[in-house]
Amino acid sequence: MPQKPPNTTISRLRRSLASGRRKEAATLGKQLVERWRNQSARKCPELSRILLGEASPHVLQGFCPYGFAAALRAASWSLKRSRRGDRERRKLLDDALSCAAMGEKWWTWNFFSDTRWQSAVEPLDLAQERALLRWAPRTRPGARKSEDLYLAEYHQQLDVALALRLPERQSTAPLRKEMLHFAGFGVHTTTLLEPMFAMKRVLPETMAFEFVLFGATHPPSEKLMSEVCLPDSQRLQCRLSYSPSPDWWTNLVDQRPLQPTLDTLSKVILADSFIRQSHCLVCGGGNSPTLCLLLRMVTDLPMLITLQAPLAFRMPPDEDHRALLVALFREVARPSPASRGRTVTSTSLIFLQRQVWIQTGCLLPVVRNHNLYAAEAAQAGPGDPTDAREVLFWQNHVALKPDVSMCLWRYLKQQIKDEGDFPFNLVFKNIRRLPGKGPRRKVYSLPGDLDGSMATYAGLSNRFAAAVLFPHDVGMISFDDLYAVALPIFMPDPELVVNIAYAQLVSTKNYPWYLLRGEHAKLHYARADDLGPPWNPGWGWAEAWRNSSEIYTGAAKLTADTLRQAIATANYVLLPHIYRFFSITDLLHHLASLETGDLLKTRQAMRKASLDAWEVTSEFYRRACSYLLA
Repeated sequence: MPQKPPNTTISRLRRSLASGRRKEAATLGKQLVERWRNQSARKCPELSRILLGEASPHVLQGFCPYGFAAALRAASWSLKRSRRGDRERRKLLDDALSCAAMGEKWWTWNFFSDTRWQSAVEPLDLAQERALLRWAPRTRPGARKSEDLYLAEYHQQLDVALALRLPERQSTAPLRKEMLHFAGFGVHTTTLLEPMFAMKRVLPETMAFEFVLFGATHPPSEKLMSEVCLPDSQRLQCRLSYSPSPDWWTNLVDQRPLQPTLDTLSKVILADSFIRQSHCLVCGGGNSPTLCLLLRMVTDLPMLITLQAPLAFRMPPDEDHRALLVALFREVARPSPASRGRTVTSTSLIFLQRQVWIQTGCLLPVVRNHNLYAAEAAQAGPGDPTDAREVLFWQNHVALKPDVSMCLWRYLKQQIKDEGDFPFNLVFKNIRRLPGKGPRRKVYSLPGDLDGSMATYAGLSNRFAAAVLFPHDVGMISFDDLYAVALPIFMPDPELVVNIAYAQLVSTKNYPWYLLRGEHAKLHYARADDLGPPWNPGWGWAEAWRNSSEIYTGAAKLTADTLRQAIATANYVLLPHIYRFFSITDLLHHLASLETGDLLKTRQAMRKASLDAWEVTSEFYRRACSYLLA
């Protein structure tokens, strides 16, 4: 004799939903919501821990998260259409979405362990049902763009830093040079071009410039250099040096013992006429700062050091070498009136400013990246973004890794139907063997070859309506590039970033999130005084110093709280006009509700924010040029 199905409230709800009996489901949903409401706040967050294997399903004690989400949705059907009713319906659907998709706490957006409920609590369906309630403005935090938490603090700390470190020179003779030569040292092309183009912007337009990069390989430099330099070819010449090879420069910091390394480096500089005749050296970026210190040991040429990597990154591991390099850094980080060996040191990252202070007792000024090379190339390129209908998933092969990127691809293909009316096409970059653009195809990939996948700055700005960026560190030049070309950016909410960072830090080594890894932060400085920083670094420095100084030295235990405090210093958290999302479902919901005009207004706001910040930054570069090129 066949066994009868159970007649509990939850089983009756499932059957009524499956058969489309909405009125009956609404009544049952209200009953379950009343019964489980007190448990939901404690039980729904357990779902992510269960999926990770950190908790047993028994902790739910009979509570069914997906069944509760379905009950919330069904209960919303019992409310009448009115302003008050729609407001309550939105609240019920928000709670259902949060529980079913883990939208506010977790980034695994489509892992259903109970397929019996899948059709009833499909996240995109919940989001779309909520979007139909148009009578009141959207109130979810993800609907708002980020506020400006950056400019006021930036202006204040840089003004004081300049007064103390780079005071205005009382008598400055005009530069009587027709062409200035800059030699850049480091592996990351863009982080070297950033200060070079900033100095070019503040110097007289009658001057010409020649930039030569040594050791630069990432991103592929030939294509990049040709794009950013050619539009200004009457005033600017750029080239790469391959003698010695880029690998030689990258591996120089690993050579032992130190004295033969310095001897070899000095011979290379003496043999290179361009380096010897350079008016200024630019060093650092994402490369090991040790290379800059080695250069400072063998040459007195003026040098601008832009710190974008931890001071301890690829620094010699033995204590004697580290003590020597820290002592040298303490000297070069403070500009002096000497005529030889002039050095200016800065960082664009609040996190690194704090870390270097704790490690060495030297406080560096925070100088924002403006990526003028990207902005100028975008303005000079053809195209008009007015009718752009593509959204680019930008550089996410780094943050998500191939496996998760493929999961994201499959999920988007499931949700965005080619024959549907979703207003944008979603485009992936740097993922091989995926379908390319085709007739009526809504989700596709850029070509896998270098020329096709390495988008130009003009192409970024004019072809695409917006970009989706998953962060892979506290500081990212890829974010700075997007902001510089004023391409609207969609990023995970900071709380979601904390979860992503935690998962990657405990499951991988060295990279990504290498700024937060203990092996790149452990550096000892024998402090013989108890003086505070020479100026207020801003952005909640006092609280950070009291509560979380260990996160900057690699000594802190990895927790969500320590990560939250570190990520709060990131530019992508502090800068304005960034769209935030809590889950992929939430992202699709935002995109579906936006018009092209909304994104064009965001572009204008981003440009204005960049110009306002450049008014502050330009003073740093004016004074740096006056000091270094005098």
